[in-house]
Amino acid sequence: MNHGASQNFEIVELKGSRVPMAPEIRADDTVTLDIGRKAVFAVVVSPLRMRLFETIRRTEQCSVRELSVHSGLSATGLYYHLQALEHLDLIRQIGVRKGDARRAPAVFAATCSRIRIVFNPDDATHRLRMAAVRKRWNDESIGSVDESLELLRDGRAMQVHSRLEWEHLTPAEIKRVNSLLSQVEDVCAAARTRGTRVPEDARPVHIGMTVCELASPALPCPEVSHDAARRHAPAGDSSRRIDTVRTLEQAAAV
Repeated sequence: MNHGASQNFEIVELKGSRVPMAPEIRADDTVTLDIGRKAVFAVVVSPLRMRLFETIRRTEQCSVRELSVHSGLSATGLYYHLQALEHLDLIRQIGVRKGDARRAPAVFAATCSRIRIVFNPDDATHRLRMAAVRKRWNDESIGSVDESLELLRDGRAMQVHSRLEWEHLTPAEIKRVNSLLSQVEDVCAAARTRGTRVPEDARPVHIGMTVCELASPALPCPEVSHDAARRHAPAGDSSRRIDTVRTLEQAAAV
């Protein structure tokens, strides 16, 4: 079972089933995409493109100039990525932003609220592409942890909770863990519906969750402690702690 780290898409395995080859399947404002299509892979493997989609979705409508401010990319560079999203009909241009002395920038809106990716683990191409997707998003996750530890060291983060576990669990215990993760998903889903109506005390948070059965035994991972009381520790200690977390997370991504 996989619980995706992104708030805007989930990954579903269809073992032994034929993955639908239609460009898209829509149900309840969710679009289901086939990882076997090159155009789908080119979008979901890119954290940048998925963040652009999420920015447009949350703001309900967003101009290229506004996206440029959010992403730090030029308008010219953005159009290349937006065209890839348009090709899958995940976003569409709904007009232009008027009242600008220069060329009025195009305004885009999302066509769905959630993306669902399906793949067949019996298909070699699907497996390779999903491995690439997971690696890119795992790299993003590692970067998020590193940035959070820097904030914690500088006293700008309240807390950092990071835990990696390799355990032997019974079916009942796995069911309980999945139930708790479902509650976390419910919290994230409720936050997702707020769009731009973000409470004043809300903070950007990265959440990554994966529960999967291993093909071979693995040793339990040592607990990684992020102690807020040591946020002003010497730089050498902090650097070693960050390197330790990076090493452990990279091992988990293999």
